[in-house]
Amino acid sequence: MTYTPIEIIAMIFLVSGVIKMIYLIVNPNAWMNFANKIYSKPKPLKYISLILAAIIFYYLIQVFTMVEIFAVMAFMALIIVFGMADHVGKILKSFKIKNMWKEYWIYTLIWIALMAWVIKELFF
Repeated sequence: MTYTPIEIIAMIFLVSGVIKMIYLIVNPNAWMNFANKIYSKPKPLKYISLILAAIIFYYLIQVFTMVEIFAVMAFMALIIVFGMADHVGKILKSFKIKNMWKEYWIYTLIWIALMAWVIKELFF
């Protein structure tokens, strides 16, 4: 059977999620050790994630409109908020407002570009 790039992306995400759930059920400490290793080097993780996001975005935009992608992003954002709501207070305490724009300018620029794209698709 031949799979489309979108199906391959979904399959990789599915397999990763299943492996994570198995580890969390069978040996949660092993998963936490793995997660701690990955998050111990945030700079490479950020850029690897950004590169992978760009690759996935390339394939998504071949099949879906930006409005459709944005709607799925809204769904996932709400799922993430549900999962993280109990921890956000601790996370927010670590943010330094005066450094926020300096540290998150690429992230902010990406969001502005995506929102502008959706505005263009919806209203023009």
